[in-house]
Amino acid sequence: MSFLVIAFSKICALSSSALIKSATSNGKCNSPMKFNALKTGSTFAFFALIFVYGLKFHMPTFAFASCYGVFYALSTHFGYMALATGPMSLSSLIASYNIIIPWFFGITFLNEKAGIVQIAGFLLLVVSMFLIMKKNDRFVISKKWLVFIGITFLSNGICAVTQKIHQTMYPSQFYNEFTVYSLCVLFLLFLIISVSSKEQNLKGVTKFAVLSGVLVGISEYLILLLSATMDASVLFPVSTILAALFNVIISRIFFKEKLSPVQLVGIVTGVISILLIK
Repeated sequence: MSFLVIAFSKICALSSSALIKSATSNGKCNSPMKFNALKTGSTFAFFALIFVYGLKFHMPTFAFASCYGVFYALSTHFGYMALATGPMSLSSLIASYNIIIPWFFGITFLNEKAGIVQIAGFLLLVVSMFLIMKKNDRFVISKKWLVFIGITFLSNGICAVTQKIHQTMYPSQFYNEFTVYSLCVLFLLFLIISVSSKEQNLKGVTKFAVLSGVLVGISEYLILLLSATMDASVLFPVSTILAALFNVIISRIFFKEKLSPVQLVGIVTGVISILLIK
């Protein structure tokens, strides 16, 4: 049952990305701030309804969550732009590579050890990045996309570092508060910017934004529940493998993104590298 729940959570997460990709295809949506305001508002509402009772105000957690929310906003916006300008199959994969940032942080500042297995994983990750970036005649990788996915990657990594520091200081504490506070900050940032912007209306893609946000909420909540009952050594590898598999399948079926054999090898190499690093 646990493995089915993991699979369902990954399908929800990738379906959220697919909805963004659908909303941005053929120029249907030119309002990223308004779209993300609706999306993040839906996610915030989802978690607020679940955790509204029993939350405690903790100022340090609020400070960490606010920082997390700012970088989460950057990740959300530029992730949207990456999906709008490039392939979903590679966008979602590279964004997930952010694990190396908290890994480096832990080694540098938290005196964590890096064994031969982790170093081998990092080297494989470099190889994976090289392989998946190889020229593919089936779709174009633009310079804009590289900038967008690069910022998404860095922002995701900083989010992970912020969360790691918080949990190092307050192990297994205030996690619900951290989640709700950060999502509140995230939503308010997009709401304020979208209200003050001169973007066009969402042109019939409102449902994409709301459903995308709800799916993100479901995915993160399920992983949150599983993290309390499953060993990380099982949860993380299974999540990584299923996410990579579903990513390729959904991208191929719905967006006709056919990866080259070299890029497929790069994805497999990337999955192995992340498992070794973790």
